[in-house]
Formats: sequence, structure tokens, C-alpha cells
Amino acid sequence: MLVTRPEPGLSETMARLAASGWCGIACPALNVESRPLRLSEARFDGVLVSSGQALPSLCGAVTPDLPLFAVGEATAARARAAGFRDVRAAEGDAAALLAALGPAPG
Repeated sequence: MLVTRPEPGLSETMARLAASGWCGIACPALNVESRPLRLSEARFDGVLVSSGQALPSLCGAVTPDLPLFAVGEATAARARAAGFRDVRAAEGDAAALLAALGPAPG
């Protein structure tokens, strides 16, 4: 099985494949590296996170008290571990993440 997932996460996926009896070939398609966010002084009502890979860049850039909407429970758990206090998990895909936001204001 060809595994294109980058680190962090690739090693865990490879171990799970091996434990299930699959032979995996690690071939990450991306190289993930954190970049500091430079946000304007605008106020935010919340943060939407479609991947746990974004969390290192968010730490220190936004207040940990903002509601954080995570794509799924794994990303939500990483957000909580990173210090975010109001974390809400969707059901694992973009449609569920948008639904978790509720109706648009106005």
C-alpha cells in the first residue's frame, strides 16, 4: 500500500498498516512545516481547523479561549492538547465541519 501522508502522522499510519498485516511504502506527498501567522488586529469569532497540521501555527497567534471548530475528533484532541479551551469536533469531513458552525449570522 502506498502511503502519501506526511509527518507527523506517517509513522503512526505505517505502524497501523504493519500491525494489520499490510506492507506499506512511505511516500509522503507533502512536507509540512509550521509558519508563524501574522494576523491583523481584526477580531475573530472563532477558528475553523481542517487539519491538525495547522495547530502549531495557531498557538500564540490566536487566543486559546476562542471557539475552535475541528474537522474531527483527532484534530480536536490535538487542539485541546495544544491548550485550546473551547474545542468542538465535527464528524470528519468538510461538510460536517461547515454544519458544525451552524447557520450564518444575519
